[in-house]
Amino acid sequence: PAGTDNIPAGQRPNMYDPSLKVPTIVRWPNKIKAGSVNSSTMPNLDWFPTLVSIAKGKISDDNIIRGKDFTPALLDENLILSTDYYAAYSTLHQSVTQMRMYSNGKYKLVKDFKNQGRDEFYDLINDPDETTNLIAKKHLPAYANIVAELETKLLNKMRETGDPVLAQLGN
Repeated sequence: PAGTDNIPAGQRPNMYDPSLKVPTIVRWPNKIKAGSVNSSTMPNLDWFPTLVSIAKGKISDDNIIRGKDFTPALLDENLILSTDYYAAYSTLHQSVTQMRMYSNGKYKLVKDFKNQGRDEFYDLINDPDETTNLIAKKHLPAYANIVAELETKLLNKMRETGDPVLAQLGN
């Protein structure tokens, strides 16, 4: 793509699913059925409480735990604990961005708070490869409610995590 003030020509900072989502294989003989698949989305923060639970350990009350135990989803492939996921990606080197993303597993909203005109919205069911950005005005009316819902969730997640970008926006 052409360059801008913040992004040199040929660079494309992105938040596509292959950059964000990491498939995980878990082997736990006599606990997890071989070949089972659970479609829950599990953030990295959930690994600590999950592994402590599996080890039958105890987390000190002094620790701040931001994740949750996903053991029930590991043990039951039909139990979907969450399909939502959030990511933050700020670049301060060659490209300068403040990208934030929220997805409910069916739709994804990406906002770049540093660069106007770089927001993205995808229908992941009909476009799992994220090839058609639906944020364009001609597509948006059909998805306006979904975009508004995802934007609310994105901003709430930014508040919950104390994202410094919000302070820059005056929120």
